[in-house]
Amino acid sequence: MKKIVTILVILFSFYCKKAEQTPTESTYAVALFAMGKIHVGEKEFKTNSILKENETLVFEPKSICDLQVGKEEFVFRIKGSATFKLEHLARPNSKRDWKIHLTEGKFLANIPRTIKDNESFETITPTVVVGVRGTHFVVEVEKDGSSKIFVTEGKTAVSFPKSAFLKPEVFDKLEKFKGKAEIILEKGNVIPITKALIQMIESAPLDTEENVITLFLEIKNKFVIVLKPEEITSLENEFKEITPLPQTAFVDEPTLQKAVTQRIGQQIPALLNQMAKISQKKKGTLSLTNGEEIQGIIEQNGEMFIIETPLETKQLNSSQVMEVDYN
Repeated sequence: MKKIVTILVILFSFYCKKAEQTPTESTYAVALFAMGKIHVGEKEFKTNSILKENETLVFEPKSICDLQVGKEEFVFRIKGSATFKLEHLARPNSKRDWKIHLTEGKFLANIPRTIKDNESFETITPTVVVGVRGTHFVVEVEKDGSSKIFVTEGKTAVSFPKSAFLKPEVFDKLEKFKGKAEIILEKGNVIPITKALIQMIESAPLDTEENVITLFLEIKNKFVIVLKPEEITSLENEFKEITPLPQTAFVDEPTLQKAVTQRIGQQIPALLNQMAKISQKKKGTLSLTNGEEIQGIIEQNGEMFIIETPLETKQLNSSQVMEVDYN
C-alpha cells in the first residue's frame, strides 16, 4: 500500500510539473514577427519568442511585433515606443476575461470571432477602456496618456477607467451606470480622447441614467470623427497582414516555430514594407559573393553591412557583398 501511495505521489508531481511547463491556449502569446529592440525584463523578445501571461513587453522606438494568443484567433500588432501586457483572468463557471494593458504606443487588434457571453475582451489605456465583441480596431496612446481609437470592422464600446485623467468622484458616479456610460464606435469611426472631452464629462450632471445616456450621445456627436475612405482602405490592408496561424500549428514548439517561419516566407514583401516604414531605413537586396541573396532593411556602417530580415539580423563585411540593390 505504501508503495502504491508513493508511486501515485510521484506520478501526480510529474503531471503537475508537466502541466506547469506547458502553456495553455489562453495564457501565452507567440511572436509571429518582431523587429527592433523589444524586451521582456532583461530578455530580448524576437520572432518565435513566447510572451507569458502578465509579462510586460517594452518597445524601444522604431520597433514592431505581431502576436497571436495561443490557439485563440486573436492577433495583435504593436508599434513604436510601447508598453504592452496581456492579462487573462479565469472566472467562476469557466468564464474568461482577456485584458490588454497599453500605456504607450500603437496597437492593432484583429478579433475575428465573436466574444462569447461568458468571455470579455478589453484594452485598457491610461484614459480609456475599449471593450469588443469581435472586430478590427486600433488604439494609439501618446506619451502623456492621451488616446485615440479607430474602428475598421464591427463595433467597440469606449468607457473610462479610474485614472489620473478622471476625478475619482466622477468615476464613482459613472460606475453606477456601467453599460450606459460608454460611447459605441462603429466601422469608420475614430475618437480622440482629449482634455475637452474629459472636462465635458466632469462638468455634466451624472445623477440619473437619463442624464448619463444623454451626455454620452452628445459626446459621440461632438467628438467622433469619420475616417476618410482612403484611411479605412489603408488600415484594412494592414489588417490583412495580421491573420492567425491555424490551430494545428500549436501542437508543440518545433511545429509552431516551423509554422511561424513558413508564414514569414509568404509575407516577406508586406513585412519588409512595415519594417522600412517603422525603421525609416531603406529596404533592399544584398547579393553575396557566395551566390546568396538576402532581402531586408539595409544599413551600412563603414566596411560593414547590417541587414535586418523578419527572422534575424546579419552583419556582413563589404568583401562578402557583391551588389546592393535598394528597392
